[in-house]
Amino acid sequence: MYVDTTGSTTPQTTGTRLFQAGSGSDDTWFFDYQAGILNFNGATIPSVIAGGVTGKSVFVVGYRYVGVFGVGGDLGNITFSNNTISSSSANATIVIQPTGTGVVTIDTTTGLVLPTGNTVQRPASPDSGTVRFNTSTLNLEIYDGFSWTTAGGGNTFTITNQTISPDGSSAVYTLDQDSTSSSILLTINGVNQTPDIDYSVAGNSLTMATTPLNSDLIQVRFLAGVVTNNTMTNSSGNAVITVAASGNIDLQPSTDHSVNSYGNILPTANVTYNLGSSILRWKDLWLSGSTLTLGNIVIKNSSGNTISFYGPDGVTPATLDANAEIVADSISSGTSNVSIPTANGNVRTVANGNVTLTVTSTGANVTGTLNATGNANVGNLGATSIVGTLTTAAQTNITSVGTLGSLSVAGNITSGNLQGTSIVGTLTTTAQTNITSVGTLGSLSVAGNITAGNVITTGSTGILSVNSIEHSGSNSVGNIGSSSSYFDTVFATSTSAQYADLAEKYSSDDWYSPGTVLVFGGSAQVTVGNQYADHRAAGVVSTAPAHLMNAELLGITATVALAGQVPCKVIGPVSKGDVLTTADIEGYAKTLDFSEFKPGCIIGKALEECGSGPTTILVAVVR
Repeated sequence: MYVDTTGSTTPQTTGTRLFQAGSGSDDTWFFDYQAGILNFNGATIPSVIAGGVTGKSVFVVGYRYVGVFGVGGDLGNITFSNNTISSSSANATIVIQPTGTGVVTIDTTTGLVLPTGNTVQRPASPDSGTVRFNTSTLNLEIYDGFSWTTAGGGNTFTITNQTISPDGSSAVYTLDQDSTSSSILLTINGVNQTPDIDYSVAGNSLTMATTPLNSDLIQVRFLAGVVTNNTMTNSSGNAVITVAASGNIDLQPSTDHSVNSYGNILPTANVTYNLGSSILRWKDLWLSGSTLTLGNIVIKNSSGNTISFYGPDGVTPATLDANAEIVADSISSGTSNVSIPTANGNVRTVANGNVTLTVTSTGANVTGTLNATGNANVGNLGATSIVGTLTTAAQTNITSVGTLGSLSVAGNITSGNLQGTSIVGTLTTTAQTNITSVGTLGSLSVAGNITAGNVITTGSTGILSVNSIEHSGSNSVGNIGSSSSYFDTVFATSTSAQYADLAEKYSSDDWYSPGTVLVFGGSAQVTVGNQYADHRAAGVVSTAPAHLMNAELLGITATVALAGQVPCKVIGPVSKGDVLTTADIEGYAKTLDFSEFKPGCIIGKALEECGSGPTTILVAVVR
């Protein structure tokens, strides 16, 4: 504070300074910061301005404060309230910015509370270096400018590889570095192995549970710097992967989402793990394929709404266990059915809406006409016996009779047996269109057809001589020979078959479905292929061979197509005419890169084309 001539521009040098109260002089003043008023002590008003002095003014030299007076309230966008500092502008950032190389120090011996919230509550556009505690993952996390990472670099690790070529006799091999079973990933021919089951590690010593073959390839991947983390979540916080203390891995998508797979889901060991359990079961199973394999039974959706059951080759019909129960009380098709209406009741047959047969505990009742092709053998025909005369109207055929005193017919007699102690005299008939069954004839000459259930020649060298054999029934019905009674050699100029391939049975280490690509090897003659361009390629499991060689081979077998057209499992893309070889996906084929050609690796050529991914196409098997 200075007193100088009114209008002075240099009061600090030409004026008289007035000292504030408490400075030790008599010129006391004080400034009321709340009211913004300069006050002089009434008893000590400076003499230079008191008592009518004119031409003088009081000069205040310094800075002028504009804003709210006093401690507390708002300073710009910053609000002070007790021990809380906040921003009065929505979504504004509070910045503490030291000058130069100064740092922000929080001087306490207790602790610093960081922002806390779940994954969903993360800031929308954080700055690099933003730190918070995530209550979903229970981790301290930092935004690195691209994504949120666990503090301390817990998500970073390095991977190094080692390739081991087995000698075929040893199960113990030396690793490049000390490890544990759980800190390495080990594969044999691309198939993952289970730690402490398929292999174990002590220091730098690797011990395999089963001695590898010298044709196997072992890949070891060392994981370094891995930090244990129990939980992984997405940025939206609506999907979580948790590793429980029990060792289970829980996949928890939000209620309206699913766990998606973009490839095959395979167990790491054969016939070891389950899908679901006796107390935790899946609800519905939706499959677009037409085949389901259960043990040695193949279930197929053969066509439309039809279901069929086959053996492990997918072709031979399966056998229903005699102890199995059919729970349903009716088998029907249209207006025809076979039913058991009540428990332990009668068996009723309905044909085209009409009850034709009722089987009871004491016999069978037929409604309508009883027709038999061949012999009709019954304990009773409606009674213990037929007493008296059985009279019928004119009949086209009488297929079975008891003892007749006489029988006169105008047409044919068709019989399984025409029985009598003897026929005395001469049996004379008129010209016959058909004679369906006879006993021993010295000779028989007919101009028309002979229709019989069986035509039997006597003796081990009996010969049936005909100009031609023509099939008169439905296509694909009826056999020449059987699985238990077969001919020796067929002499013919040529043969014709409906199906398209020539196949041969080989002993196999497992049952494989049609279309599966096999190679020579494994514990039997053939096994499933799983290496690209494998020179051991055997072929494709046939779906329905036109000619089968080595058909009587017993045990676990695989029917391998040697030539012709067969459906084959492939990994696309494949173009028509591509040369196919074994794939590194088990049981599949793929297009051959000729830079990787090896003698023996070719399976055939594609007759169809397909896009990317696994599918089944028609292939011409060639070598």
